[in-house]
Order: sequence, then structure tokens, then C-alpha cells
Amino acid sequence: MAEPGPPATRDDGSSAVPSEFATRVVSALVMAVVALTLDWISVWSFAFLVVVGASAGCWEWGRLVRGRAFDVAFFIHAGAVATAAILVAFGKPLFGFAVLGAGALALAIIEKPGNNVRWSLFGMAYIGLPAMSLVYLRTDDTFGWHVIVLLFTVVWITDSAAYVAGRNLQGPKLWPSVSPKKTWSGCIAGLIAGGIVGACWGLVMATSPILPMVLVAVGLAFVSEIGDLAESATKRAFDHKDMSNLIPGHGGILDRVDSLIFASVAAALLALVRDPNAPGAALMVWP
Repeated sequence: MAEPGPPATRDDGSSAVPSEFATRVVSALVMAVVALTLDWISVWSFAFLVVVGASAGCWEWGRLVRGRAFDVAFFIHAGAVATAAILVAFGKPLFGFAVLGAGALALAIIEKPGNNVRWSLFGMAYIGLPAMSLVYLRTDDTFGWHVIVLLFTVVWITDSAAYVAGRNLQGPKLWPSVSPKKTWSGCIAGLIAGGIVGACWGLVMATSPILPMVLVAVGLAFVSEIGDLAESATKRAFDHKDMSNLIPGHGGILDRVDSLIFASVAAALLALVRDPNAPGAALMVWP
């Protein structure tokens, strides 16, 4: 979502924004190419991507909420999330939920009271459920690849449109106590952009009337913006600006996928309601 603000300057007084923006764009393009390529190859290559990204997210979560990186809690957290995602790829989602539950129980046992135990437990769901959701959506033999592209495109375009509109239009703040730089103009622009993506997708794929695709895309865009705000609130609770500095121009993995976290779970829930055996078609094929 939009985060407008005054341009940074270098020591010589020139603006650092162009350089920072270029770094951000290049990083985003590289990540997009890698993600879409692994999505296209197979469900297993995509599951590998999800596991790697989720493991990095678990590392960032531990640094944020416990002030520690590679501790025992991290290995429990990352191990449970990775195992759950792999079980979903095998078509065993119920076992995946059981593993997440067992991991949460293990964290509750090993963590000392007062050591942000509740935040550690919340992290199991915050990272585990999106990881399972993404792999679940990709398991659709017919539309798995397509629905991941749709989800990624909606989230990326929504985020980019909100960022650009917020910087240029500015206006009233969306939730200044949580994220002082996000604006209503950015929020609205993001929703409109998401709807346009849905309309374009309906025209290109021709698997559904345009209106249902627009509504799905706007819904996912809306949830993605909530996810963005939720992560901002979490970082503010711990007085952190970024989760880490793993990605040039973007901060950490969780900074980059904050919008995707909520949107992927929402997409998976919609698929479960419409057709749990064909999650891709559930989002993309409408009467």
C-alpha cells in the first residue's frame, strides 16, 4: 500500500529516490521472474519456493518477537511450517493442520513465560496458513498455475498502484497511528487497480464472465491491503521499521509478502467453499 513521504537526499543534496526506486523495481522483477517460473514448472517447484520463503519468514519473525534468530523456537516454527506445506502438496492438508498444531504446542512448552510466547504462537498461523494456502491453490491440475498468477498479479498491482497514487495524490491518512504514510487515495487506487486486473484476466482467460472476476479481484485486493496494515501494526508494536534487510529496496521477506499473506488465505477459503477439490477453478470458473 502507499507509503508517500519526503524524498531522501544524499550527502551532496541530490535526491536518493530514483536510485532507491530503481533498486526496488529491479528486486521486484527478479523475485517475480523466479516466483512465476517456479510456479509454472510444477506444484513441487512452487512448494519449494514457498518453503524457502516461509523459512526466511520464520527467521524474521523470531528476530522480531523474541529478539533471537536461530534458536530452538525457530527450528520448530520453520520445521512445522515446511512440513505442513509439503503435506498439502501431497494432498494431506488435515495432516498439515495437525503438524502446525503440534508445532504450536511445542513452542508453548519450550518458551519461557513472558518471552512473547503468544507472538511466537501467532507466528505459527501467520506464516503457516499462507504457506499451506498457496500450495493448496497450486495443486489444481488444470488451473493451479493460472490461479497463482492471478493472485500474485492482483496483489502486486494493488500494492504498486497504492504506492504510486499515495506518493503523488497523498491526501488524508488511512490509519496514521499504525502506518503514518498510507493514504486513502492509495487505498482506493489499489482497489481500482485490482478490479482492472480482474477484468483483464476475465477477458484473456475467457473462463468466466467479467463481473465475477472483477469482484474476486477487488475482494483479494481489499484483503491484501488489510494484510499490509496488519504487518505495519505488528512492526509498530515492536518498534521496527522493517522485518530484515534481506531484499534490497524492500526490507525483509515478510515486508514483501505482507499483502499476499492475507490474500492467499482468503483465496484458499473461497476455493474451499466453492470447490475444495479444484481450488484454481473455484476462483476462475464462474457461471
